[in-house]
Amino acid sequence: MRQRQSSLANRIIGRGALTVLAGLFLAGAIHILTILLVPQFANAPAATRIDAAKLQPLRFTELTGPSGAIPALPVDQQFHILACPFDLVESSVTVSAPLSDRFWTMAIFDDTSRNVYSLNDQLTASAGLELVVGNRAQLARLREIGAQELEKRIVVELALDSGFALFRVFKGAEASGDQSDQ
Repeated sequence: MRQRQSSLANRIIGRGALTVLAGLFLAGAIHILTILLVPQFANAPAATRIDAAKLQPLRFTELTGPSGAIPALPVDQQFHILACPFDLVESSVTVSAPLSDRFWTMAIFDDTSRNVYSLNDQLTASAGLELVVGNRAQLARLREIGAQELEKRIVVELALDSGFALFRVFKGAEASGDQSDQ
């Protein structure tokens, strides 16, 4: 009788261990399959979408609203969102914009959609945005010739050849349908 109980206990333990091993194998196979399928289901990075939209370089283009240039790009409807591709191979880029008292942000992304610089309305002392973006050599040339405008502008040195700027302005009351404060 004792031998029978021992044999039964061994079978139960063996089946339990086999079940656990089969579950671990199945979970591992599902995880590997999931990792291999991620690229097929992942969205393209924003830089790829902006490049595919053929936006004009050095010109901000509205991405939101009915005339949005990139309808597949998910955007926050509480903001006006504008994008501007740029290329720093030949020269630096100057960004100038009159700004309102509404909340705004501007971010610069490299060609892999990695945020490399950002600022918002709280970081500028004036009512307008004055920004110069360039690589080390370009900014050194501008300083060498004594460019006076560098003293009045935010100077951003980046180690990249191309990218895009994304400018967001909060719509405020406009988002709820009230157009009176524009």
